Amino acid sequence: MASQLLGPQFGLVSGAALLIDYVLAIGVSLASGTDAMFSLLSFSTQAYKLPVAGAMGAVEALSRLTFVRDAAMTQLEGFCAKCGLAATRVVGFGTDPVKELERLLKQTVASVPDCVCFANKLILPPGRRLSEWLHNRTALQLQRRLHAEGIPL
Repeated sequence: MASQLLGPQFGLVSGAALLIDYVLAIGVSLASGTDAMFSLLSFSTQAYKLPVAGAMGAVEALSRLTFVRDAAMTQLEGFCAKCGLAATRVVGFGTDPVKELERLLKQTVASVPDCVCFANKLILPPGRRLSEWLHNRTALQLQRRLHAEGIPL
């Protein structure tokens, strides 16, 4: 709204102010919650206050990312249903993305034999060549593994 009424610079300033307010509100909430929790414990546990607050912040960030991902997937499923296409979501977590994607795709192909699996290639700005190479390498490695199993990608 500020961008439309006052110009793009004011819109950026108000957006940045809202983001800073949001981050500070979460930080203060985590710090006060951790402080209240540790006030019930003995003095010897006070050294663990900062790591616990950091872990709680990480859990909060992951839960918010999960919410955003689920909302986006729900929109995609709704769009596919509107177009007469079947869509389902599978989610996995792991330290090796290729292995986890391979497991998820095999599981999906077993349950939905007519499914279509695809991967994309990223083209990033010149300063991000390493990220581009790593991402595109992942898709190529996954394609090779699945092709060996007879699953087209």
